[in-house]
Amino acid sequence: MGSQFLCFFLWILRLIGENPLVKDQILLLNQLSTLLDP
Repeated sequence: MGSQFLCFFLWILRLIGENPLVKDQILLLNQLSTLLDP
């Protein structure tokens, strides 16, 4: 699962580079990750 999350994280970073508006979704994703893995 760790490697899958790493690939997903790198994909998100690439999206941020292409579209700064994605940062809002990253904040939501960060909240989700804390709920799933406190």
